[in-house]
Amino acid sequence: MVKQIFFFSIVFPVFAISYPVTPNLPKEPYVEGVSQSNKNITKKKKKKESKHAFFPAEVQLGSGKKLKGRVSLPIQFTFRHKKDGIWFEKTAFTKNIKSIEILTYRKEILSKKNKKITYRFNPDKIQISFRNSIRVTLAPAPNWLWKLPFQNEYGKATLYTIFADSYSRSGWDEVPSKDKNYHTSKGHPLSVVKIVFLKQEKSGVQREANVDSETSQTNSAASR
Repeated sequence: MVKQIFFFSIVFPVFAISYPVTPNLPKEPYVEGVSQSNKNITKKKKKKESKHAFFPAEVQLGSGKKLKGRVSLPIQFTFRHKKDGIWFEKTAFTKNIKSIEILTYRKEILSKKNKKITYRFNPDKIQISFRNSIRVTLAPAPNWLWKLPFQNEYGKATLYTIFADSYSRSGWDEVPSKDKNYHTSKGHPLSVVKIVFLKQEKSGVQREANVDSETSQTNSAASR
């Protein structure tokens, strides 16, 4: 039985999983129910949404394991969601988010061989919980969530919310289950299923402020 290739790139190897091929990502993220005209956001918005930063977070994997470190995500992003039958457009700042959780996955067939079907699973429905207690459900998930640069004391890694698994009469290759709908709501043991954001360390922010202050004073003295 040949396992498909799915991997984490990491400076200090921690783990690896099987994945069939490097997926071709769509050019633009999209949200269910949004018209084509609404998807064509301005270049200015695209430029803002393309800026990423590392945020302190605890990342939960499908196995239940948790990793603490910093994950790279857009500083801000715009989306549309439905509330009480009305469509709203909202620009969210990641620093104001408490958690992002994947609720369901959608699948597509990658290959069929010897009565075994290999599927790719993408996050479909996600729930975003904000620090002000507001919760928003989006479907499908934006594609910037598929691949997550991550770093902690062990080094740097690339984590994924997308994954692949093969199904045959004996069940799934990557999980001990024969339930064909298992991955409808459950991810791969090594895929990211939830991100819980941690508060920024005040001491760290203060140190950066001190460095900026010292630099400013030095430049001022030099100009004299």
